[in-house]
Amino acid sequence: MKHNLIRRTAIAFLVVLGAANVYFYNYAALLALSYPQSDIRFNLYGDPQIEGDAKLAREPRTGKYDLLINDYYLHHVYTATIAAFRPQYVVTMGDMFSSQWVNKVEYYKRIARLKWITNWSNASPEFMFLAGNHDIGYGAETRQYHINRHTNNFGPLNYEWMINNGSSTSRPIQFALLNAMHLDRTHESRYRESTWDFVRHLASHRALNPETPLVLFLHIPLDKPSRVCTASPITVLKD
Repeated sequence: MKHNLIRRTAIAFLVVLGAANVYFYNYAALLALSYPQSDIRFNLYGDPQIEGDAKLAREPRTGKYDLLINDYYLHHVYTATIAAFRPQYVVTMGDMFSSQWVNKVEYYKRIARLKWITNWSNASPEFMFLAGNHDIGYGAETRQYHINRHTNNFGPLNYEWMINNGSSTSRPIQFALLNAMHLDRTHESRYRESTWDFVRHLASHRALNPETPLVLFLHIPLDKPSRVCTASPITVLKD
């Protein structure tokens, strides 16, 4: 009797576990059923923060399994949601990697992993990548090589494009990726100046075309509700 109870309990547990896995594996597809297809579709992904050599050094026994499982999980998140929602644009909102200080060899290892995780090599949908503080550093942390390798692999730090521009039936919409890392003081003033030049350009366009909506993508929000992140401001610079 006791053995039968244990067996039935084990079977019930496995059935529930299997059903839960099937549900979560297909969650994005089920969720997509609740949303009608729009003419303009974006998928946004926040902060993958892919780790690498530092984790392997900290956790020599388990680190490689942690990285492998995390890569497969992120791959599932990207591919399942892209297949479900069929976006025209896929935007990763910064912090692709866990640190901007990784060396060149490690950097390109992580890029190869990111391409596999996201299916970035596919021609469609279009992939875009915001710069985060773990990609190029925040403010005075940034060095020229951070910017060079990011722009060489992920595209410009500031970028704009229009959808439905010139259409006689649909209202045009302006989209922009803004490098919020350099709105504050930077190691070299030209980094900050180029970002603020882009902000002024967007503002001028808005003044001339107030009827055209602007959708702005940033890694760091410009505003937040009161009593969120209430710690006092602190800036620590290290050369």
